[in-house]
Amino acid sequence: MCRVYNDNVYPYTEKFRGKEISIPAKGSGKNYVEMDFNDANLFLGIMPRNIELDAGGLQKPQTYKMLRIVRQEGYKNESVEKEFGCHACGEQMHSQAAYDEHIYAKHSAQIVEEDVQDKLQKRVASKKKIKEEVLEL
Repeated sequence: MCRVYNDNVYPYTEKFRGKEISIPAKGSGKNYVEMDFNDANLFLGIMPRNIELDAGGLQKPQTYKMLRIVRQEGYKNESVEKEFGCHACGEQMHSQAAYDEHIYAKHSAQIVEEDVQDKLQKRVASKKKIKEEVLEL
């Protein structure tokens, strides 16, 4: 979850995914709404339809989209976490290093191209070396 803050001195209202989103003006107490991080990014990226122009052809300050996203501390966005799934056996890993080690340990015999085997072996060996150096500290 995250908070979408309105930094404008005017309240901001926009229709998003069939719902009316209203964020109070800055300085009026709670000037934010809470929403999912991915939805918040999409909300900020959409051009508002309620832009009004003054007599000079400039956008009125009441329709400025002066919003910012602040992630809540300790929140882990599950949809952003990248999963590495093995296509050979279906096992799930949470990091590239774990995926490389799994492929090297269980499926390296299935890799036909020698240069790919060599690259994988070097990558796994270098990560193990770094891990050992860190543990020694």
